[in-house]
Amino acid sequence: MKALNPDELVKRTKELKNLEHQIMYYGPLSTDEIVKVLNEKHVVGETLQPVPSTFPFVEQATGENSVLVANYNANQIYMSMYHKADGFDKTIEPIRTMYNSYFGGGMNSIVFQEMREARGLAYSANAAYNRPGRPDMSYSIFTFIATQNDKMMDAIDAFNNILNDMPESEKAFDLAKESIITNMQTQRIIRDNILWDYLNAKRFGYETDARKDIYEAVPAMTMQDVMDFQQKYVKNKPLTYCILGNVNDLDLAALQKIGKVTILTQEDIFGY
Repeated sequence: MKALNPDELVKRTKELKNLEHQIMYYGPLSTDEIVKVLNEKHVVGETLQPVPSTFPFVEQATGENSVLVANYNANQIYMSMYHKADGFDKTIEPIRTMYNSYFGGGMNSIVFQEMREARGLAYSANAAYNRPGRPDMSYSIFTFIATQNDKMMDAIDAFNNILNDMPESEKAFDLAKESIITNMQTQRIIRDNILWDYLNAKRFGYETDARKDIYEAVPAMTMQDVMDFQQKYVKNKPLTYCILGNVNDLDLAALQKIGKVTILTQEDIFGY
């Protein structure tokens, strides 16, 4: 950063318009009117240059259990459990949405009821089988819990239990299904979000609103469908445990039984 030349940055900024790009518009002008304005004001080179390639982000495989600890002087820990899963597959999106709503989606979900209400282990807790941000990246299992330092191992054991042997509750399932349907019936994509949602759907290979498949599939789903998804995509997967907490108060010996423990420094995390 210190070596950067401001003149070079200004030059590169001016040259951005000569790279390949799209223009999106949301507003009161008609198509003819906005095209006229662009032709007058948006001056570009005769030949647009391709956008330079970016530094590739390589997702790290989760081959075995491991533990990452960052020291934080507090009386509670913040812990996430992570697993890099398979690549994007739009055929599983409806059941993935149903699983997330049932397992970790809200106050009626299994995670909230088990970790906070039944066991009193969490200030907050949630979990999801997350869709990747880009179609060339991978799904991930991701959990989060905030709890007291001395309850860390209880929270880990309890979370692993419900991840691997998910409780069945027809009542919670019905509420999760109703929540998905109601939310879709009441949600509206409006204003400039129409443009962003269109581009996102196109990026992931959809020809229509990506929610359409989910809305049509969810009413016919059963509790067994969710259990089958959990068995195939979630159960007994190796995990990376990421813990932010006071190292002096954590049971490191117990963590070492889970997997290799690495205590990270600020330089490890931030690079300086």
